Order: sequence, then C-alpha cells, then structure tokens
Amino acid sequence: MSSVTADFPAFGPGRTLLPPLPGEARQLLDKYLMHLGAVLPLTPRHRRDLPVAVVELSMLLTSERGERRPDYLQTPRLHAAYCWHFLPWNLFRLGRLLTGMAWALEDLEDGDVLLDVGAGPLALTQALWMVRPDLREKKLRWICLDRARKVMQTGRELFDKLTGGNSPWDIQLVGESLQRGLPQVLQGHGPFRLVTAANVINEAVGSSHGEETLAERVARLLDPLTRRLDESRGRLLLVEPGTRLGGTLMGLARESLLDDGFSVLAPCTHHAECPLLGRNAPGWCHQLMDVDGAPEWLHELATLAKLPKRQASLSMLLAGRQPSPLPAKAVAKLARVVSSSFPLPSQNAMGRYACAGEGLLLLVEQAKAPLRAGGEAIEYLLEGPARRDAKSGALLARSPHSPAPVAHRDDRPTPRPRPVSDRPRPAGGPPKGRGRRR
Repeated sequence: MSSVTADFPAFGPGRTLLPPLPGEARQLLDKYLMHLGAVLPLTPRHRRDLPVAVVELSMLLTSERGERRPDYLQTPRLHAAYCWHFLPWNLFRLGRLLTGMAWALEDLEDGDVLLDVGAGPLALTQALWMVRPDLREKKLRWICLDRARKVMQTGRELFDKLTGGNSPWDIQLVGESLQRGLPQVLQGHGPFRLVTAANVINEAVGSSHGEETLAERVARLLDPLTRRLDESRGRLLLVEPGTRLGGTLMGLARESLLDDGFSVLAPCTHHAECPLLGRNAPGWCHQLMDVDGAPEWLHELATLAKLPKRQASLSMLLAGRQPSPLPAKAVAKLARVVSSSFPLPSQNAMGRYACAGEGLLLLVEQAKAPLRAGGEAIEYLLEGPARRDAKSGALLARSPHSPAPVAHRDDRPTPRPRPVSDRPRPAGGPPKGRGRRR
C-alpha cells in the first residue's frame, strides 16, 4: 500500500465512505425507540397523528421549504415528528459516515474541543458516541450551536438516555442563530479539533446578498467555520443531503477550501478540478447506501407515513489544514463511485459513474454492482485513449480485475441514470432535488 493510502485509508481500493453500522451501534439504534418514548412520550391520539405529521414535515423540508418559518420545529407535533422519524434516519446515515471516517478522528484526546454548527437534536454527537466506543471515555468538549434551543435540549436529554447519563463529554448548548452565535463561539472557544456542519449550508446560503454568486455565498459561510480550526490537527466535516443541490454545495465548498490552502481528505481521490460541478454534468457528488441495519420500528413508521425508504444517500466533504497527500491528477488510478448501477442498453453490461483526477468516468461492468455501502474507491483502467461516452462525455473505464476487457459500446448515447436521493417521496409528487435541514 502506498504511503497515501496507508495514512488516509479513505483512498484505499475497495474502501467505502459509508460502511455498515457496527453491531453494537445497530443494537443502540434498535433501542433508541425506548429513549424516544421516555423523552418524547406520545399519547394515543398523538401516536395516531404521528405518520400524518411526518408527511407534513417532509413536505415542509422539501417541496414547501420556502413556506416554513425559521421556528417551525418549535411546533410540538412537528418537533415530535422530527425526533421520532428524521432524527433516527440521520443517526443511521451519520453513524455510517462516522464509521467510515474513523481514521480521521482516531487521535482525539482529552480536552479537545469540537464545534457542531446547526446541531439540531445533537444527531452528530449521538452518532459519534454510538459508533466510536473508543472515544466514550475521552473528556471531549462539545460546543453545539443552533437557533432551536428546545430541539437541542431534547437532543441532550436523548444523549443522556443513550449514555446512561454518565458520559464525560462536556456538551455546551448555544441557542443562537448562525449569524449571532458563531462570532460569540469563535471569540470564546477554540481552537477546534473538529468543526461540523450537517445539513446547514443549503439553508445558510439561501438568502442572496446583492450580486453574490452561490460560490461566493458558500465561501463567505466557510470563512468563520475554518477561522479557529486547529492548525495541525483540525478537521472540517460538511454533510448535506444527497441531492443535486447538496452535491453542488459540496463541490463549491471544495473549490473554496482548496483555494484557501486546505487539503480535501474525502471523498475526493484527487485535487484536480471537480468534473461534477459543470452545468451539464450527468450526475452530482453523492454517496449511496442501502438501509440494512436501520431499525424495523423506523421502517414501520416510514411505511405508515407512506414514505418507505429503500436506500439512503448524502453528500459530504472532509478537509484539513495539513499538506495534501494527493498529487494533482490521481492516486494510483483510483476513482470514487458516485452513482448506483444502471443498464447500458447497447450491450449486455452495466455502468456506474465515478469521479477521478482524469475526469468523470463511466465504469463499464459485466454485472450490476450491489448497493451495500456507498462511496466505494475503485481502481480503473481507461478503455482506450480518451474514449468517451456519447451522452455524458465521461471517459469509458473498467476495473483492472475484470476477467476480460469489456466490449466497447457503440455510439448510441447512454441514458442518464435516474437521480437517486435518500429523500422519501411524499404524497403529491416526486422530490424536487432540494436540500433539507436535519
């Protein structure tokens, strides 16, 4: 293994960003129903109404997001719907991501300060405790910032139930908006070993400022998030929904961070220009996962709300200040898979899109790749010099471990794969590819 893949395991062939939840974490998530019942008990009437409230909140978070008030989660029934349905799904997604990112946080020490911006019901804090038993006795200090103090307090109560109330983690709740609270936090705390912002950027950049472009708004938001990051060991973890908007925001954040001298540690296998940021790109940067390991009670609630979930997704970015381990082009011909398998109609083969330093790839494979864990890093060989797919413009590639070279496709264009999102499909129409808050 090269020094790059040894020091940064996310780049190793076959490694995924979203491995399955560890066994203990799955058990903790199964039992989370009990903690919800203790912290947010439901009367029989509220229990009957819960699936309806979940659908209503789903609509507010997606197709009707422009109509919701900033304090929408202060409404008791929407507060309950969020914590009973959306919070556990976020624990599932973030738990798998933090399992895959364990190598990036393995050297956390007593006294390290971590900042969670837009903390909500402390989903990231709870997910880290679930999947990292090696950190449970560390004396970590969390600064959690969110305008919805009531939601954070509920999250704190759930964290205490989850941990038995004996965790040495010191959690400070700051109930302020991003604009008001972040300057206070930066003045009074830090440097930060980890700064996280999960499902925040899509809302924070929603209001334009004069002639600002979306890229400029993203850069303006990132500036305070990185200002007090630890110079030698600091990490910035950004997570957004696995929608086109979420992927675009991560791509713009990547450009801004690279311009400011940061290293991108995941999901990218290169520091070249992002091939998925173009207006005509056939896809966007997101990682898919199956939903095996999610609690049966959570599936049942989703089914009652007529929002069944067959797979989940997210877009993410992990960055740090240390010098880049990556050359400008690629690492050992490694690409990051960014789509599920789809049929290639002109031959008996399947395809997946992947991102590499050489550009967007169309991986031509003999069989459908199972969706077990998302964000797989895969070795590849190009199918001839600059041979491209007629529809997407992606370079045709294959795995070097294929038993024989696959037959080249003819010039008929490849249909674009259907966009995949983890968002449940509410009644009344398809999802619209917009971000949502956690």
